[in-house]
Amino acid sequence: MQSNLDNAVSHGVAAFAEYLDRVCSWKSVGTGAQSGDCAVLKTLTLLCAHSMVVALVCQPQDDAESDVGLQVTVSFPERAVLRNARLGGKWGVSENALSYFPFAAGEPFKMEIVCEHQQFRMLVDGQPLCCFTHRLTQLSSLTALHIYGDLQLTKVA
Repeated sequence: MQSNLDNAVSHGVAAFAEYLDRVCSWKSVGTGAQSGDCAVLKTLTLLCAHSMVVALVCQPQDDAESDVGLQVTVSFPERAVLRNARLGGKWGVSENALSYFPFAAGEPFKMEIVCEHQQFRMLVDGQPLCCFTHRLTQLSSLTALHIYGDLQLTKVA
């Protein structure tokens, strides 16, 4: 995704939750994800951070039925990183195994999502965090990167 993600970027503030304004970004993945692609985001978490989500999706819009190849949900209070996929409008079983929790409220970090032949591999500040086996067989249908939550994006590439 590194080369494909250099296409269109839009940043904005949106009322994503009823009680909290959240930073939201869509990034086009051009012709879709493929093995060897890498999405990189640099961000600063808010001091009052509760959660954030990074998702590789099939359509650049909030559609409850569209497929999601990977959704990474970070919960600061629970010190958890959930990974899941939605196929045919239905979420699969979440994965949450971690050896460490690398995020801290008010601190910057760099996250890399590497698309490999059979899995997504996630790194935070250059350190391996976790992997997620592909559940969506057509990786090329993943055409957008959606980022929202209690964070301030500084770079998406």
